[in-house]
Amino acid sequence: KYWPSCEKTSPPLSFSPGFGIISGYVYYDDNKDGDRKAEEKPFPGVTVRVKQIKEKAIFGDNADNVSDVKTDSNGYFRFRFSRGSADPTSYSVKVILPDGYKTVNTNPLIISDLLPNTQKIVEFGLYSLKPPSPSVTPKTTLSPKVTSGTRN
Repeated sequence: KYWPSCEKTSPPLSFSPGFGIISGYVYYDDNKDGDRKAEEKPFPGVTVRVKQIKEKAIFGDNADNVSDVKTDSNGYFRFRFSRGSADPTSYSVKVILPDGYKTVNTNPLIISDLLPNTQKIVEFGLYSLKPPSPSVTPKTTLSPKVTSGTRN
């Protein structure tokens, strides 16, 4: 329906030496189960923020190399990162929640020890904090009964 396939995959990628990719999807998770299904719509236009975490730092002001990107019409996002060395690096990936939405996933998600020439795929399911609108059933209106005749 909305997804070409429900497998946890992303478009084919080519790597340049020393580069890696963090990619994924943001989608409407109306049933709040955290598992993307074919009938769940992609959530376009959501900002996803990736921060490279300094060694032994806690997420927050101790992180540098911040990058923001918006999801495309398929809810897809992608960050390409490079490293000057082959040492593993940790990143935080955070969805900037639109007003009135919450995620069922850990937010931010910490990706530890990511190596160059690798890819990590993550997904964020969002749901509305507003209760669904109740179904409105039209009320039957009774018309006054009209009879004709003469009165004696």
